[in-house]
Amino acid sequence: MDKLKRNAGDLADKAADAVADNADKVDGGIDKVAGTVDQKTGGKHRDKVAKATDTAKGLVDKAEARAAEEKAKRPPPPTPPTVDPDA
Repeated sequence: MDKLKRNAGDLADKAADAVADNADKVDGGIDKVAGTVDQKTGGKHRDKVAKATDTAKGLVDKAEARAAEEKAKRPPPPTPPTVDPDA
């Protein structure tokens, strides 16, 4: 059971990273879906669509912030050694 939880957590982390890495595309997709739903329903549910859109975009922002925090925690990559051309 612990392995299942760990794997689910790893999968969630990968999904959040993918969303954070492609936030502009995800936001564009959210807008496109919202527009399609609004059009197909004739605007009858515009308030609900707008609320869902805001919620989804908030989750994208949260994923971006989390990814930025994780990146800041990682140590910088090692600096490659420099070669003295005169040596």
